[in-house]
Amino acid sequence: MPSNLAEAPAPASHALQPLAMVAVPEGAALGAAFLARMAAGLETSINDGQRWARWSAPVEPRHDWAEAVAERYGRWREGLPGVP
Repeated sequence: MPSNLAEAPAPASHALQPLAMVAVPEGAALGAAFLARMAAGLETSINDGQRWARWSAPVEPRHDWAEAVAERYGRWREGLPGVP
């Protein structure tokens, strides 16, 4: 996940669709806490996690970035072991 909203258009541009981002920095920790509650039997449905989620406005893709982002992503994947 981008560390700031200035970096957010790059992944949105790779997907060529709006990107929903969590509104709070601790979004991943909240998700993990909710899943722990489910494992402990304190929550009964994954859908109940919606009450924990806080979303920012969607980040729109920059279509003029798509080619450059795809090229960078390809270079990154080439560096991963065992990825064709």
